[in-house]
Amino acid sequence: MVGLVIVGVIAAAGTLTVMPHCTFLKADQARLDIDAIGKVLRLYAQKTGHYPDPAVGLDELVRLQYLSRLPLDPWGRAYLYTLDRDGPTVMSLGRDGAPGGTGPDADLSSRAPAAEGVSSR
Repeated sequence: MVGLVIVGVIAAAGTLTVMPHCTFLKADQARLDIDAIGKVLRLYAQKTGHYPDPAVGLDELVRLQYLSRLPLDPWGRAYLYTLDRDGPTVMSLGRDGAPGGTGPDADLSSRAPAAEGVSSR
């Protein structure tokens, strides 16, 4: 019985030590995904002369086989895609799934630089 209690205490301490690192790893994974999606968007834009329409979103990349499937962010939600005259933005709303936030709840975003000779429509 005492052995089970000791094992339980060690497991709990290990979990408390490891969990904060998992949160940062998820943010790192989201940054990698956002970067990869940005690269695919630039490739699409270089070949077509424009970025996908936001009404269609990133589904266009799957439809035309630039991606095999749409990745979900590490928290299980779809990445958001917007397009304005400065170019595309891909983002995750972070751990909390709400706009804004700090720390692990902060939004993660990367504006893909406009591809040369490409219009944002």
